[in-house]
Amino acid sequence: MAMNKNRMQPIVAFKAVQRLIADPEQTQEVFTIIQALSGRALEKAYIRFADTDVGRNVLRKRIELLDTLKDRETLATLPANSLARQYLNFVTQENLSADGLVAASEGKDETLNADVALFAK
Repeated sequence: MAMNKNRMQPIVAFKAVQRLIADPEQTQEVFTIIQALSGRALEKAYIRFADTDVGRNVLRKRIELLDTLKDRETLATLPANSLARQYLNFVTQENLSADGLVAASEGKDETLNADVALFAK
């Protein structure tokens, strides 16, 4: 479902909450709720990211976050107090995978341009 990114959509979020309550296994509804309540947050975050040296490098090289998150060997070499290591600890303890998290969040928003869509992945 393509959503208007210029405003929040509380009715869409409310209906998704109802569906999630009715069937807690429908974890994709969490992403519908987040998207419906985000307004322009994704675009604003993209602009901030693209304005950094790291962001420009990631966008220029078209680095996929999923590939980075799946590289557990490299994640394990990063500082213990880093977000990357906390992520690795979490997915290891919970027996999760980056692919599984992505599958739960699937649902393309065709209203995003290619760079914002890559950032949102």
